[in-house]
Amino acid sequence: MWSFALLEIFAQLFARIGVISLSLGVGDAAGRIFATGLRLIEVALMPLSFLGVAAYPGLSQLFVTSVPAFRRSAVT
Repeated sequence: MWSFALLEIFAQLFARIGVISLSLGVGDAAGRIFATGLRLIEVALMPLSFLGVAAYPGLSQLFVTSVPAFRRSAVT
């Protein structure tokens, strides 16, 4: 689970760095527009994040018990 937490920390960090550097380089208006669009994308992708976290234990168990079944689930 630490990999999901680490990914979320880095995603938030890079998003903040992007907004700050855009605000400093281009202007506050561009930074606000970028931040708004970024927030909309984050909200749209939130169910995908929850789905990944929810599927992780089942996929891990399937990998331990049956590697061919795990591979079939990864393909479909």
